[in-house]
Amino acid sequence: MNKKFVEEYYDLKYPDTYIETAEEQDEKFKSMGQEVMLLKGQVEDVMGKQGKEALRLCEKLFEAESRYNELLVRLAYLQGARDKEKMLE
Repeated sequence: MNKKFVEEYYDLKYPDTYIETAEEQDEKFKSMGQEVMLLKGQVEDVMGKQGKEALRLCEKLFEAESRYNELLVRLAYLQGARDKEKMLE
């Protein structure tokens, strides 16, 4: 597998649209995403009442989680490409 090619293809094909694409293709994923966003909103409300420092920490957590999930999706895509290559051997 040409890892560099697959990574570049992924970046071109799925530029920050993997969530929208998954929501269009899977109702369960869409529903879970809505639940997560609702809960995050509730957490932000509670943390906001605790003060600015708590709210900033909450925002940092959500941003880190987003970057983590983006990397996980990319790694899963690359694993799928490796698996496909093995199956075709």
